[in-house]
Amino acid sequence: MITDAFDNSEVLFGTKDFYGEQKHLCDKCMIVFSELIFEYMLDTYEHQEVGVIRCCNGITPVYVFDIEGMKIAGYLSHIGSALAGGDVIDVNWLTGAVKFIMFGSAGSLDSGLTTGKFVIPTHSYREEGLSYHYAPPADYIEVKNAKTVKAIFDELKLPNVLGKVWTTDAIYRETKAKFDARKKEGCIAVEMELAGVQAVCDFYGWELYNFLVAGDVLDQAVYDVSGLADANHNREGVSTNGKENHTRSNVSCAEISGRDRSRQAGDNGSVGYFKSKFRSLRRDGGEHDWSEQKYYCSGSRTISVCND
Repeated sequence: MITDAFDNSEVLFGTKDFYGEQKHLCDKCMIVFSELIFEYMLDTYEHQEVGVIRCCNGITPVYVFDIEGMKIAGYLSHIGSALAGGDVIDVNWLTGAVKFIMFGSAGSLDSGLTTGKFVIPTHSYREEGLSYHYAPPADYIEVKNAKTVKAIFDELKLPNVLGKVWTTDAIYRETKAKFDARKKEGCIAVEMELAGVQAVCDFYGWELYNFLVAGDVLDQAVYDVSGLADANHNREGVSTNGKENHTRSNVSCAEISGRDRSRQAGDNGSVGYFKSKFRSLRRDGGEHDWSEQKYYCSGSRTISVCND
């Protein structure tokens, strides 16, 4: 049984066997799921490629960015708990990072709570496989740094809501019965990586900081499938059939339109963006200004957040 998978016996091989000696280049790392956000980072900040995540069907470059004098690793993560969790282990070995900031988007299970707000997970339901290899069996795993993330968002005056989420790696098996069960337990969103990545970080003693933006809404009487066929195929808000995608505007804080949970159809989704003046808190107590920055989300779940 998968629930018997956790043990602390000796492993047969590890990261050193794949990559050689561990590097110690920085202690922080950003886990990015949007190709457009990552392209923005590469275009905006000085960076150096320091290694690659190796795989038989391709490689994933890992960079160290210089952001306001801070060295921060970053990479474009694979999708799903198993792959995303493996990426974290590899990147720790390639960079030395032990503090991981992971952000992405999710489906809303309670639009009344999530609309116009960042979702800060407190616990994640473990409907995936990876977490059971890194943590004892349980229905939920605690997201230990939720209060820290909330304190930062509150300081930045960014609207947010704390709540449980549901991690699944079976996007096409989000059923009505599962939705009802998870919502009854207090879950407010569904995504694909958190439970596994949190379990990996807990196992190795690393820190994970996670936040989400809810995209498609699952708590409608009838799930709105309009736009899904075109959701992942362009970057300019124009669908593959030449018609404009249904990206709403004139929102007071956040606008949701589609998914970013999978690049199964390619990560070239309808693009939303938000321009927001805010400060980024630094771990050393300092702060710096971010003026009129643009942040893009793409893929099958996309968002745009703007100022009031």
